[in-house]
Amino acid sequence: MKNGKTVSKHDIIREIKGVNERLDYLFSGLQVLSTSLRDYIDFTKSEKKFVKFLKKKYGEHQYPEHNES
Repeated sequence: MKNGKTVSKHDIIREIKGVNERLDYLFSGLQVLSTSLRDYIDFTKSEKKFVKFLKKKYGEHQYPEHNES
């Protein structure tokens, strides 16, 4: 009598591909969110105010000055 299903190489590959697809979907969603937030900050011209808020909330070491434009 069999104790249970065996896992084949194909099963493992299929699951890895599925996890990869979900991670890609999650990453693309985060990119859209990040772009939207950046565009909103640019639109309202409040980058300095936002960075000041983040530094106050999370600490100076996590949000060093950057020259990204």
